[in-house]
Amino acid sequence: MTDNLQPVRFSDIPGWQDDDLQLAFHAFLQSARSHLDVKPYHQKSLSFDGDRFDAVCRVAVDLSSGGNLAKETAKAFFEQNFSPFLVTEDGFVTGYYEPEIDVRFEKDEIFKYPFYKRPNDLIDIDIPDNPPVGIEKGTMFARRTKDGLVPYADRKAIDQGYLKDQNLEIAYAKSKADVYFTHIQGSARLKGENGDIKRISYAAKSGHPYTSIGKILIERGEIHPDNMSMVAIRQWMDENSSSIDELLWQNQSYIFFAEITNFDPSMGPIGAAKIQLMDQRSLAVDKNIYQFGLPIFINAENAPINALKPNFRQLMIAHDTGSAILGSARGDIFIGTGLKAGEIAGGIAHQASFFVLLPGENN
Repeated sequence: MTDNLQPVRFSDIPGWQDDDLQLAFHAFLQSARSHLDVKPYHQKSLSFDGDRFDAVCRVAVDLSSGGNLAKETAKAFFEQNFSPFLVTEDGFVTGYYEPEIDVRFEKDEIFKYPFYKRPNDLIDIDIPDNPPVGIEKGTMFARRTKDGLVPYADRKAIDQGYLKDQNLEIAYAKSKADVYFTHIQGSARLKGENGDIKRISYAAKSGHPYTSIGKILIERGEIHPDNMSMVAIRQWMDENSSSIDELLWQNQSYIFFAEITNFDPSMGPIGAAKIQLMDQRSLAVDKNIYQFGLPIFINAENAPINALKPNFRQLMIAHDTGSAILGSARGDIFIGTGLKAGEIAGGIAHQASFFVLLPGENN
């Protein structure tokens, strides 16, 4: 990884001077507090000074004690406590969001597709690269039995009733598409008919590999690559209701959720870093490369994610991860909550430059 890092100056980063680093500081502060108060983030393979990161987190918390920082103070914080590096690989960004879904908390004839809690017999595999006998290498979850661990049920088995009568249902949606895209996004706000809100976030998965149904639809000639989007997939599902199961079962991976309480309604869902995400400031990264909490500046030309700006040039914080986010120059931008955020997120597929800020005094 270090071979792909080229030292640069902050003045070399396109858009650095124009970004609102006050917002970036707020996003960094959330993870800094968690890192210091709850559990330190595990250090990844990136060349990284853990002690220095601890110290920088303390500086951020101390600065915040006086209230909101001025923009220039926030800018000075990053420039004085981090050193910027260009990731020399070609970069690519996509977007994700938090769906907002109408549900019922009791099953009926219309609302009948469940969101499940994590099953009791689902076990984490501590070392996926060296799993127990009978479990495929790289598998992160398995089923506990009296004879040992075995692969967990796949999407088809679960859809056909594998988890029936285990009291794992959180709520019910009225379409398979709503459930499936919540699996892809990893979180949702669930709206009951009386206005009751539940918020769910990723808890675990079945352990089977993820397969992109969008890629399958392209390979089958159902959707042209230039037209591929979440909206296009939903439209295909609406027009091919009898074929939905066959398509979805190609992706054996299945996601389980946990209900989130005591959350800030003005912020996003909880990401892999165990803090709430911040719209357009939280970034999902490859967790095997990047430490959660690291600032990463994204320069995506001709990516009008923000309708007021032709390019997306912002400092992000590594707050999340995803099974499809692999490599040092791959990121997934959290856009926000609801339909509009979903439309924006679904259209993001852009080349980008990545600038990683590593803790250390910038001389």
